[in-house]
Amino acid sequence: MQAPNRDDARGPEAVGETRVVGPFARAQAFPVLILLLTLLTVPFLIFGDQGLQRVDRLEVELEQIRLENGKLEARCRELRRRLEAYRTRPGYLEDVARDELGLVRPDELVLVFPDGK
Repeated sequence: MQAPNRDDARGPEAVGETRVVGPFARAQAFPVLILLLTLLTVPFLIFGDQGLQRVDRLEVELEQIRLENGKLEARCRELRRRLEAYRTRPGYLEDVARDELGLVRPDELVLVFPDGK
């Protein structure tokens, strides 16, 4: 029997042959590549213009819209109250015309006083 050659004991790299990467080694490299890409892109997504700064701007805008919405709801309630008064109180329209438009009846006398001290 012949003794093993020293070059055979080192493997194919020692002889000058290239090592072929199998599908298992490629399958292990793919998740590592995805992890590296994720670690590089996530900070840009979080701290970039479309990240946390945009979230802060949108929260401020949302608060302003909520305040405006509250004011509009109060105005809507006031207008509904006035509409109901127009429908139910017969003299309400006349009162509003007198107060807001300064109207008077033909038989009334209007006295205008100058601003004096």
